[in-house]
Amino acid sequence: MLTIGILIILISNGVLLFKHKRFFKYLKHILLYDSIAFVIFLIFTFYQSRNTPNYITTNSGKIYTIKELNINSRLYIDRGYKFNNLADSLKGSVFIQTANDDKANNQQNLFSIIISDCIGSRVFFLFDKRIYSTQLYNWMPQKKFQEVHPLITSTDKDANYILYTYTITKEKDTLYIGGNQSVIDKKNRKNIKKCSSNLIIFKEVQADHITNFNNLDKDKHSFKLLVTGPDSLSFQQKIIDHDLWLNGKKGMRLDNLGKISNKVCYNGNLIEADLSSTIIDSSGFNSSLLNNVEFSNSTFTNVNFFNSHLDSTNFNKAILKNCMFLGSDLRGAIFTNTKFKNVDFSCANMAGVIFEPDSLPNIQGIASSYNLDSITYRTDPGALIKLKEKLKTAGFTDAHRKVTAAIQRKKHTLTSSTATKFIDYLLFDFTSSYGLNPLRPLILLLILIYVFYKTYLFLFFIDKLKIHIKHAGTSGEMITDKIHPGRLLFLSIITSFAIGFGPYNINDWAKKLLAEDYILQPWGYTRILIGIQNLISLYLFSLTILLLFGDPFSFW
Repeated sequence: MLTIGILIILISNGVLLFKHKRFFKYLKHILLYDSIAFVIFLIFTFYQSRNTPNYITTNSGKIYTIKELNINSRLYIDRGYKFNNLADSLKGSVFIQTANDDKANNQQNLFSIIISDCIGSRVFFLFDKRIYSTQLYNWMPQKKFQEVHPLITSTDKDANYILYTYTITKEKDTLYIGGNQSVIDKKNRKNIKKCSSNLIIFKEVQADHITNFNNLDKDKHSFKLLVTGPDSLSFQQKIIDHDLWLNGKKGMRLDNLGKISNKVCYNGNLIEADLSSTIIDSSGFNSSLLNNVEFSNSTFTNVNFFNSHLDSTNFNKAILKNCMFLGSDLRGAIFTNTKFKNVDFSCANMAGVIFEPDSLPNIQGIASSYNLDSITYRTDPGALIKLKEKLKTAGFTDAHRKVTAAIQRKKHTLTSSTATKFIDYLLFDFTSSYGLNPLRPLILLLILIYVFYKTYLFLFFIDKLKIHIKHAGTSGEMITDKIHPGRLLFLSIITSFAIGFGPYNINDWAKKLLAEDYILQPWGYTRILIGIQNLISLYLFSLTILLLFGDPFSFW
C-alpha cells in the first residue's frame, strides 16, 4: 500500500510539473496535502501488515509463536519462565517462543523458516550450557559462537545460555532448526531432562519477514528418512524403493499396502503413491512429501500429518477419525464425499482445496488455517455454506469472511457472461474481496479523494477547471470568484462526502469546519467530473458501512 501511495504522489506531481511555473507557485499547498496523503498511506500500510500470522508449526506437533522480546516476556509457550535481564540492543526484537517440552527432541528439522529482505540482520540461537555439546549441531548454518552471560538471563535460575550468532546474507535465507538431541555428547545425554529448549532471537527482523514453511520438493533429500514402529525397516525399505522408482531407477511404486499401523514416517518421499483403500491406524507422516498420493476410499484413525506436503492428494470417499493436518500444505487436495470426525486443520495451507465432504472437520482448527479465501468446490457448495455458518456461529468472523469470499469467487468463475464477470469483479472483488477486506472501500475512497484533488489541480493549471466559488464579501454581499487551488482538496473531500439524509449530511458538517460559508458553482465537464466522484464515493462509503455492520455477501 505504501509503495502504491508513493507512486501515486510521484506520478501526479510529475504530471503537474507540465505547468512548472504554477507548480512551484503553489508548492507549499501541494507539499502539505502530499504529506497528509503519505501519512494516510502509512497508516493503512501498518493496518494491513499487523495481521501477519505469528505461528510456527513444528514436526513435534506443537505450535510455537513469534513474540516481541522484552523484560518479563515468557521464554516458552508451556512454561512460566520469564526474561529478567536483556541487553538493550535486543529489547524490542522478535523471538520464537518455543516449547520446553521439546527439549529432548532429536529431529534435525524440527521446523523451518524463510527470512526475507533482511540482509545483514542477525539471528541468535540460545542453547542451555547444561546440555550444549562441544560437537556442533549439524543443522546449524554457521560456526560462530560466544557466551552471553550476563547478556541474557531468565527466572530459570539454573539455565546458563550460550549464544550462537548467524548473519543473514541472502534476500531469502532458509533456516532449518533442529532439536537438542540431534547431536549430543554422551556425557551430556543424561542431563537432557533438566535442560531447556533452544531459543531463537531475530535482531532487526520484523515478524512479517519470517515465513514458516514445510520441506519443499527440492529439499526432499536434505534430511534422512526415518520410520519408527513395529516392522519399521520393511516399511522404510518400501519408501526407499518408491523414491528410486520416482527417479527412474530400479525400484517399485508404493501401492496396495492394505494396512499401516503404529508407524511414524519422518522425511518420507511418497509422491504419487497409490494408497487407496488402505487402513491407516495410529500412525504419522511428519515433514513428508505426499503430493498426488491416492488416498481414495482409505480409512484413517489417529493419524497425524505434521508439516507435510499433500498437494493435489486425493481423499475422495475417505474416512478420517481423530486426525491432524497441523501445518501441512494441502494445496489442491481433494476432499469429496469425505467423512470427518474430530479432524484438525490447524495452521494448514488450504489454498485451492476442493471441499465437498459429507461432514465438517473441527471448526476451531480450520478457522486457524491459511488461505481459506481460496478454498473451492466442484459442483456442490453445500459443505462450504455449512462451514461458513458454523464459523459465524462460533465467532470466527475473519474465517467466516474468508469462506464467504471463496464461495463468491467460485460463483464468479461459473458465470458465463464476460460483461457480468467484469462488473462483478469491479463492484465486489476489487473493492472488498467479497467482504474479506471491509475497510478496503474506505481506503479506495481516500485514495480517490487525493486522485480527484490532483485532477482538479491539473485542470486549474491548464485553465480548464470550470468552477466558481460564491462567498460573502466584507460588507456582507455575495461575491463570485475563481476557486483558489488551496481549496481544491476540500472540494474533493466535500464532493466525496456529499452523503446523508435530511439534516444528517456529512457534507454540511464538513463545511462548518471553515471560517466562512460559501457555495461552489461548477459547470460543463467539471460538473460531470464532480458527479462521477460523488457517485463512486457514495457506493464505496455505503459498502464500507454494510461490511462493518452487516454481512451482505451471505445473501446471494
